[in-house]
Amino acid sequence: MSFELSSEQRTAIDARGPVCVTASAGSGKTAVLVERYCAALASGLTPDQILTVTFTRKAGQQLRDRLIEKLREAPESTRESIAHSPWIGTLHGFCLQVVRQWSRLLENPPIGTVLEPLERAALMPEVKRAWFRKLSPALQDALFTYWSPQDLSDIAEEALQRPHDCREVLDRPVESPPARLLISALNHLLDLWNDALRGQDRFTFDDLEYNARVLLRRFEPVRQHYQGLFKLVLVDEFQDTSPGQWEILNTLCATDSQKLFVVGDPKQSIYRFRQADVHLFLSLRESLSAQGGEAVELNTCYRARPKLVEDFNRLSGRLFDAALSQMVSGREEKCQTPGFETLRYGGKTSGETVEAERRAVAARVAERVRAGVKPSEVALLFRASERMERFAEALGDLGIPVSCEPIQRLFSFYEVRDLATFLRAVAMPKDDFTLSAFLLSPYGGFSPERLFALKTSGPGPLLDRLYAKEQLRWFTELLKSPEKEPLSLLERLFGETGKFPARGAVLYRLLEGLNDCPSLEQALKLLDAWEKDSVAVSAPLANTVPHGVRLLTVHGSKGLEFEEVYLVDALRKPPNHRSWLAWDTGALGVRYRQDGEVKQSPEYEALCAKSLTEDRAEDNRILYVAVTRAKERVVICLPEDKSPPPGSWAERLTGLSS
Repeated sequence: MSFELSSEQRTAIDARGPVCVTASAGSGKTAVLVERYCAALASGLTPDQILTVTFTRKAGQQLRDRLIEKLREAPESTRESIAHSPWIGTLHGFCLQVVRQWSRLLENPPIGTVLEPLERAALMPEVKRAWFRKLSPALQDALFTYWSPQDLSDIAEEALQRPHDCREVLDRPVESPPARLLISALNHLLDLWNDALRGQDRFTFDDLEYNARVLLRRFEPVRQHYQGLFKLVLVDEFQDTSPGQWEILNTLCATDSQKLFVVGDPKQSIYRFRQADVHLFLSLRESLSAQGGEAVELNTCYRARPKLVEDFNRLSGRLFDAALSQMVSGREEKCQTPGFETLRYGGKTSGETVEAERRAVAARVAERVRAGVKPSEVALLFRASERMERFAEALGDLGIPVSCEPIQRLFSFYEVRDLATFLRAVAMPKDDFTLSAFLLSPYGGFSPERLFALKTSGPGPLLDRLYAKEQLRWFTELLKSPEKEPLSLLERLFGETGKFPARGAVLYRLLEGLNDCPSLEQALKLLDAWEKDSVAVSAPLANTVPHGVRLLTVHGSKGLEFEEVYLVDALRKPPNHRSWLAWDTGALGVRYRQDGEVKQSPEYEALCAKSLTEDRAEDNRILYVAVTRAKERVVICLPEDKSPPPGSWAERLTGLSS
């Protein structure tokens, strides 16, 4: 985008507060935020008087860097203040500052550790096990009337994802006997979760947000301090704000609504799983005139060429309410090729179709790279990450470099399974099945034929025969050692075999968890919990390179742009998971089993209907975000002779491409 501001961008920068800027994809919203910040400095404000909230740490750092570059002629003191300002970053970063300064008012311990997602995931199974142990026999029997142990584990998982929201809704009166019973049990669970965290001065991001909200709501000195401190509150990606986050921001601006300046796009709200509520954006935009503020639109897309913007608008017309504005392109059209193209592939069965799509996409990408398109300017976008590795293999077979860091279940990586197998074999060497699994792993080095020969070479346990033949002597000597510290065992494994996991990033994430396990028994409990609860990690593939074709989920692509975007997985329907527990701020509903049937409370039915409507609307927005990452073309991958499943992206995209 040109550094010269457009008239609509200048209108947004100069608007009277409160201001709500609807910024279409590629419309230069970051430039607007930077200019608004700089205009505030020019008016006499200091960096300590401007709170700038972004959606991610990366976005916060990028904005900070843009400000420093923009102000390269400003006094060094100003640049230093911006470089070290605690008020540029995520909302959780702001909440951390508030809680650190004022937590004594809540009688909370000082913040020792803020748990990262993997650490938080590791703690949840431990708390769930303690919960089951501490439930009274009578309460357990009553719960098992309606839910199986696995059902209750799933319910606990949902409650612990949002413990403070859950606690608040448990106070609501309910008529359903199963719901009343479950409320009693969940209160015990949330107490244990709180004890597990506070016992070691640990906090989660959810804790930071909740405690900051409570401090601002209950304590006048805290509220007055921050209301007086900030003269301007800039909020990026406002469409992804949750009700709890909006309460914090709204409180900061309660004494002077003119200080509020938000930027976002309701068409790109895709974080409902983080409680984002797009209606907050829409409501604020509608109410601004009553507050003397302005609603401004940035509808010029500088990212995509005109033909592609035309296709964006046609898709938008299918997906969204007509009241949402259409985009115009800020670029000149240099070619007349369509913006949306269709790539057809064959296959009759489901397996054949998946394989045909892989081959067709890889061949088309290879053709485009040979034609001069840089691999890093090509992106394959997925709804979920589990198929990325297979597509990466297909591209690699054709000599195309890839950049791929999928979020996958930790135990989907063979490196993790092999290392867990080794630790289990050390702990249970007399179990023939466990020992066999290790011997067949790359670290054991046995072929099936060799293992069979060992098993049939004599009577007794397999371990006795392994001792007798002195195969893997280092392993049998290790079993006799009293030292069984997990990290030392792995160090011995790598040293003796000379083998190291190809994906180091996966290993390091595994070691992070094992580092807190002084005993082998604790390590195995942690690994069992991670496997059972499908703990996920983000890890690059072994052959990934920075300049390769990007393989991303749509959520991972947010904020990025590419010359060409390939939309795969278009036949998939959005997930339709029905949980046992449903709630919002005013109601709690449950599903349960009774007399061999699955039943639900009246509240549950209403909550699920509302959630389903919201899920479908968000699925449209996810599709829109995917296609608007493109600058030159979007390639829609569809089967040749197969009707698109109802509710799939393919159904919504049919007829839009050549």
